[in-house]
Amino acid sequence: MKAKRIVSILLTGSMLLSLLPVSALAATPVFDAPAQTTAKKAAPLVQEADASRSTEEEAATRSSRDLDAENGTAESITTIQLNAAGKPASEGDFGNWYYSAASGCQLDTGVFALQPSSEPEAESALKARLFRIGDNAELVRGTVGCETNNYGTIFDGIFQGKVANFRTISNGTFQREVNNYGTISGGTFQADVDNNGTISGGTFQRVVFNNDTISGGSFLGDMNNWGTISGGIFLGGGTTTKPSPAAPSKGWWATPAPSPAVPSKRMCTTTAPSPTVPSKGWWSTTKPSPAAPLRKLSR
Repeated sequence: MKAKRIVSILLTGSMLLSLLPVSALAATPVFDAPAQTTAKKAAPLVQEADASRSTEEEAATRSSRDLDAENGTAESITTIQLNAAGKPASEGDFGNWYYSAASGCQLDTGVFALQPSSEPEAESALKARLFRIGDNAELVRGTVGCETNNYGTIFDGIFQGKVANFRTISNGTFQREVNNYGTISGGTFQADVDNNGTISGGTFQRVVFNNDTISGGSFLGDMNNWGTISGGIFLGGGTTTKPSPAAPSKGWWATPAPSPAVPSKRMCTTTAPSPTVPSKGWWSTTKPSPAAPLRKLSR
């Protein structure tokens, strides 16, 4: 009996001993090290994601700023406020622009927009004696109701008066005649255009008088060409190439006029005798020389 009891105690003890290692292993933090490693690997990924997000936000802000500048909505745009009569509400900033009733409105340096008054029945266009855009100025928005001399850039706008362009027109609507001495790359021209510069784009609804170069554009009216046309769409009545005003046309009906220094000789033309050589004909008598008087005969 004692032997059986001893054996049962030993078996019980061995069973208890076999259970002890399993519970100890279960209590140890087996997964702590991998969890820390994963956290360490995830931290750089989070930092990279934050850096990428900040870069994208900066790029989006930059592109938005550039878009605002292109559309004329950036803070760098100088807005000229007009009163109800269409005159500038102030005399301007003499470093950038100025206005006077005697000389008109002049833009010197910067990017500008014209803002009409919000008063009822107010003029929507600038009313001045003359509107001048300087070399370092650009107009991006507004309506001009007077004559314009452009030495800078017209990016957009509506022009109700005549325009003389000496620099660049890239867009806009022009309701009166335009004299171009610079470059026209875009815009809608509702009246005649006299081109003494370059036209590379735009829509021209009336007659165009070309004295220089046309390389592109849509022409809905007649074209009178004295210059060079290398491109464009011509949908008007036709393109007429005329000779240079300095070289008149010579056809079968044209008779070259004689040179003033060379008189014309025809059958009815007689050569007049020289005043120093008297004419000698059968009707002419030779007069005695005054130095040899007649002598009387002696008987």
